[in-house]
Order: sequence, then C-alpha cells, then structure tokens
Amino acid sequence: MEKFYPLTTYLSRRTEESLSLSFVDIEHIIAVPLCNSAHIYRSYWCPSRTHMLPNAILEAGYEISEVDLCNQRIVLKKVH
Repeated sequence: MEKFYPLTTYLSRRTEESLSLSFVDIEHIIAVPLCNSAHIYRSYWCPSRTHMLPNAILEAGYEISEVDLCNQRIVLKKVH
C-alpha cells in the first residue's frame, strides 16, 4: 500500500464532508498512473484484500460513494 500512501496523507489532511477527485488528480497525488483496471472495472474501487487504493481511502477517513468510469471521477464522503 506504499504506492497509495501519498493519497492517504492527502486525504487525511482534508476537512470536507464530500470530495470529488478525477483519476488524473489521483495519479498526480500518487505520482504514478492508475492501472488499467481502475479505468475499466467499477469493482476496482471496492475495498478488498486485493484493491489497495480503496483501502487507502478508507484509512484516510473517507469512503467512495460514487464511481464515474465514463468521466473518470470518484466522489468521496467522510466516514463518521
């Protein structure tokens, strides 16, 4: 999960209840391209043992509430 540590750090510092990030935003934050699966499969964005990016988002106190593969954007909501 080291690859996504910069995203966890970035999100941990955010205070917004809701936050929208493009895939390009995420790539900029982590400084590497997202894998092809992120662009194709909605399931990539569901937390699991094999999907580290959503786990990093959860660790930062957010959950993914929307995934828009067409516009390559996710919406995050603060977890309370």
